Amino acid sequence: MGGLSSIKSFFTPIQETESQTNDSSIDIVLYAISLSSSPQLITSYQEKLREITAKIRPGENSLSAETQRSLVDLYVEVENYLIEKEPLKKITKTELRKNIGKKFNVNSEDIALFWGRLPQ
Repeated sequence: MGGLSSIKSFFTPIQETESQTNDSSIDIVLYAISLSSSPQLITSYQEKLREITAKIRPGENSLSAETQRSLVDLYVEVENYLIEKEPLKKITKTELRKNIGKKFNVNSEDIALFWGRLPQ
């Protein structure tokens, strides 16, 4: 993983990002999906992710603004489920985002930078 630079690229509009990998944004969304306890929802979210990633051409090193926006929208959908409806574990938005920051090696001082791109 690319740490903070990968995370920043997920939440930075495509035109502001110089070097961006496809994996960083996709990995964040996939990790968030994996936190659900519902096999049906996991399958549903994974299918949405497959539809988004199917539009990425082989060898493409950066995501289009449309793809990036679709990934952010899917992340927000998954996040809302996890904080509002997840039956097995109650988690707040702050806790979830902090856990994702830890997972992708982002220190606590930088958390506000990359979450600033998402709706509060």
